[in-house]
Amino acid sequence: MDVREHKLRVVVSSPMALALAVGGLWSWFKAPSMNAVLGAAHPQLAELGFKSAAVAAISAAQLMLMVLVVDAIYRRDGFSFVLKVLAAVICLVGGVAAVALVLAGR
Repeated sequence: MDVREHKLRVVVSSPMALALAVGGLWSWFKAPSMNAVLGAAHPQLAELGFKSAAVAAISAAQLMLMVLVVDAIYRRDGFSFVLKVLAAVICLVGGVAAVALVLAGR
């Protein structure tokens, strides 16, 4: 890749990751009011589901930054690989927990 492609990756993916992180934080703080929209029978479970989705969104934003921005600028090593794998695992577990908890709360 040349320098232009690196810059394009950074310029395009950074705002997307920022929007994903802000969306996750918004979902975390608005989780109690989302229960009213959902009409959950068990609002505590649904609230935990929305908070799990927020954690998944924030870890997805971190993963996007690590894969698209950090790898474009710095060299790849074992530590960055471990961080990427852990962020992917957190994202997947958070997503599965969010779906399960919201469905259980209905």
